[in-house]
Amino acid sequence: MTRSNDQRRAKIGLIASRGGHLKQLLLLREAYSNYSCFLVTTGGVEDVPPTPQIGARYSVVDLDQGRWMNPFRLGWAFLQYGRIYWRERPNFLISTGAGSALPGFVLGRLLQMKTIFIEAGARVVTLSQAGRLCYLLADLFLVQYRGLAQKYPRASYHGAIYDNLTE
Repeated sequence: MTRSNDQRRAKIGLIASRGGHLKQLLLLREAYSNYSCFLVTTGGVEDVPPTPQIGARYSVVDLDQGRWMNPFRLGWAFLQYGRIYWRERPNFLISTGAGSALPGFVLGRLLQMKTIFIEAGARVVTLSQAGRLCYLLADLFLVQYRGLAQKYPRASYHGAIYDNLTE
């Protein structure tokens, strides 16, 4: 089987809250451009223009700013992710945060999906709340500053997303 067949079979779920988290995830499109992908975000998916890299686009309940502590919102998020994963059947999950990544990663781990979390570029000294929780869940945890990689042993540093900004 050739690599291109493997790439077509692999499906990637892209998870990011709207705003800067989503922008950073979309800047990584070169990394996932050869794979079948779908997007999960908060708010309206109409904010995300259709691209050849991203097929379906889904909206889930917003769990940012501590709203993940509300058991009803958290339960609803798990149900939403369950429905999305049932339909899409992803092999991998990639997220740049924030709070909405948590139920997606917990469910992904339970379903034995590989997970990659990329801490926000604004985090220079400490991890975000979502980052601290996903640090425990992610198969690969990436930070955008060397200092964070030294502070968190499981974190890897490979540069900042904005270093490659061409827009």
